[in-house]
Amino acid sequence: LTVDNIPPITIAELDGWIINDWFVTEVEVTLTVTEHTGVNITYYKIDDGSWNEYTAPFTVGDDGEHIVYFYSIDILGNTEIEKSVFFRIDQTPPVAPILLSPFGDIEDRTPLFDWEDVGDISGISEYRLQVATDFNFVNIVIDKTELTESHHQNISLLTIDQTYYWKAQAVDGVEHVGDWSTIGVFTVVEDATLPTVPSLIEPVNNSAFVDPRPFFDWTDSYDEGGIDYYTLQIATDDQFTNVVFISEPDVSEYQLTGYEMLSSGQYYWIVHAVDLAENVGDWSEVWTFTILPDNDPPVTTHTFTGTMGDGGWYVSDVEVTLTAVDIGSGVDSTWYKLDDDDWQEYIGPFTVITEGIHSLLYYSIDNVSNVESTNSVDLKIDKTPPVTTASLDPLIPNGENGWYVSDVEMTLSATDAYSGVTSTWYKIDAGYWQLYSAPFIVGDDGEHTVSFYSYDVAGNEETSDTVEFKIDQTPPSTTELLSGDVGENDWYISDVAVSFTATDETSGIDETLYRVDGGNWQIYANPFIVSDDGEHTLEYYSVDVAGNEENIKTETFKIDQTDPTIELTWDDENSKLVADVDDETSGVASVEFFVNGESIGTVTEEPYEMEYDASSGDTAHAVVTDNAGNSAESDEIESYAVYQYSVQSNLVLKAIPIVQQKNL
Repeated sequence: LTVDNIPPITIAELDGWIINDWFVTEVEVTLTVTEHTGVNITYYKIDDGSWNEYTAPFTVGDDGEHIVYFYSIDILGNTEIEKSVFFRIDQTPPVAPILLSPFGDIEDRTPLFDWEDVGDISGISEYRLQVATDFNFVNIVIDKTELTESHHQNISLLTIDQTYYWKAQAVDGVEHVGDWSTIGVFTVVEDATLPTVPSLIEPVNNSAFVDPRPFFDWTDSYDEGGIDYYTLQIATDDQFTNVVFISEPDVSEYQLTGYEMLSSGQYYWIVHAVDLAENVGDWSEVWTFTILPDNDPPVTTHTFTGTMGDGGWYVSDVEVTLTAVDIGSGVDSTWYKLDDDDWQEYIGPFTVITEGIHSLLYYSIDNVSNVESTNSVDLKIDKTPPVTTASLDPLIPNGENGWYVSDVEMTLSATDAYSGVTSTWYKIDAGYWQLYSAPFIVGDDGEHTVSFYSYDVAGNEETSDTVEFKIDQTPPSTTELLSGDVGENDWYISDVAVSFTATDETSGIDETLYRVDGGNWQIYANPFIVSDDGEHTLEYYSVDVAGNEENIKTETFKIDQTDPTIELTWDDENSKLVADVDDETSGVASVEFFVNGESIGTVTEEPYEMEYDASSGDTAHAVVTDNAGNSAESDEIESYAVYQYSVQSNLVLKAIPIVQQKNL
């Protein structure tokens, strides 16, 4: 079972000739529908018209902007959302322009050609103008295209007593060229009419002022043939018998220049116009004005343009502008000198790039030679940051391998060639920035970075610099480890292995040295063995990479690996066991005597003897132990009796046993 709830998709295709996004022909509209289950019907309408069933391509031909709306419905009733397509049609050229002027006899040899604006649905892209001396436009004297306005001001002189023919046409936005207008006819005749009399504007009549170079202004004169120029006259009397100035400007105004200044006093002025046919118009009415004496010098001010720092100092190049004002005769010249340079005339802004404190002098002179008092101003420029250097005490590392083995005193010295140093800042390692005021001490072990920079009075900030150094004031620490079999009384009864462990948290260990029993010092590399019996003295210390030497440490230890010796005998006279013992190292600690396998006592000091009333056949041995715990056992000995007979007075024989030793 297939479910179709998707509406159709309809697209519109437009066919026609396009120029500048406009169709310049009829437009054929084709609607194409995409649908899986089948299209039932497609509708369309043009602009605000009625909906129509689409059965085949249709044509739209009316000029103007159009919108075609359309949608489709499939056989299941799924209805497409309404769509539209927009297009514009212009198949019609613009109408011919209606000419306005010139017509008939005219005196103006540079006439303005004027016609009405032409409307067109796609707009007017240009107008074209042709002027000829014949009706068929064989001899064209003016041929203008791409005119954007519906008029054209001719600038070339046309011939007097010549009849001219002219026409205009329009081109629309889609390059349709309209018809030429009807032909206009005019004849240029000789100009015999005088220009109109101008009206004076300023200087105002009966006015008084200081400026010796007044501005003159009057109304434009009219003449059909056109104004060629005006004549301006200035005199010291109203009859103009003493004319002091004449000018012929081509516009209705004139500004006296510095070379045309009027002295103080009363003046009269008039103006008339002269047209292109050299007709001279009547003079205007006479106006008067008074130039007052100028006794005041100019006033000059300076402007510094640059980046202002602190304390009145600039931290960049400075552009100097001098501005002089004189309300009377006007400024003739401005002069300045910088420091010890020569005076020079100011002609425009100049730039000072040299650092330091500069003295700028300047003044101005007006057009009647009034001289301003010299102005003076200081210009301070400091573009260069200060330079800070660091010195260490000791100057160079007093240890080994670039390490200091003492406190380090740091001194910061800042210099600035111009505005001077205002402050120096520093920080140690990752600490806070601090204001430098005096030498400071760095004493902590480790590798240090001291950063520093300075400000000058002008506000220039130096790029921070750094000094790096290393301090290790702490000697290394060494421990020893003795390895062996420990007997009694802290005696080793085996070889003793000696090893060292040295630590230094800062610069690290350079070497460890040792000696045994006052021998030569040796560099420790690996554990070593001491095997000789006796009491030994071990001395050792370490040196770190910075050269710090540890205080010599001493460790004593004792070795006795040799068993004591023993020889056991019977003393016949004293009826006792006598042990002859010896131990050359730790010494004899005790001798224990045994008879018939049983201990009969222990002797801990000399003589090592044990009394015992032995019987014949008794066996004895002894064990000697030294102070280190080493022991030795004697050979076993046996006792026996030898009888001696004595004759007493009663002739009785009596046997007396004498114990003898027999070694077993």
